[in-house]
Formats: sequence, C-alpha cells, structure tokens
Amino acid sequence: MTSNRSRPRRKFRRLFKRNVYKEAVMALYIVADECISCGDCEPVCPTNSITEGKIVFEIDKKTCTECEGDFDKPQCVRVCPVDNCILPLPA
Repeated sequence: MTSNRSRPRRKFRRLFKRNVYKEAVMALYIVADECISCGDCEPVCPTNSITEGKIVFEIDKKTCTECEGDFDKPQCVRVCPVDNCILPLPA
C-alpha cells in the first residue's frame, strides 16, 4: 500500500530548513554622511574588509566579522575619530 505521507514530510523539511538555516549577517557599515575619509580604519581591520570607495571607505559585509575571535571590540570602531560613524548592519 502506497502512502502519501512522505510528500508532506519532504515539504515540511524544506520549509523548516529555509526558516532555520538562514545565515545571520554579522557585519558593520560606514555611515557615508559621517565618514571623513581619514583612513584610520583600513589598516587595523584583521580581515581586510575595509577598502577605499569612490567617496568614503566601505566595509565588505561578506568578509567582516566585527573582529570576533580576534578582538573584544571591532578595531575600526575603536580607532575611528567620529562617533557613530561605523555601525552594525540592521538585522
């Protein structure tokens, strides 16, 4: 006797995996209106995620780890002379 039970389970597993295994983006970004393009952040980044953009510096969200595993606080935030210039990406 054939059961249709396997189809709903497969569908449920796919939906479950889509909802649970989404990767959380852990990265910072530079507020363009606040950045003075001093360049202090670029050399201190342990993952080399900060590069000079056309107008201001930019952080690559694919490689930025917020210095987790290397430092207690993101180094770019520590050396930036402007308050609230480098912020976490919104969830």
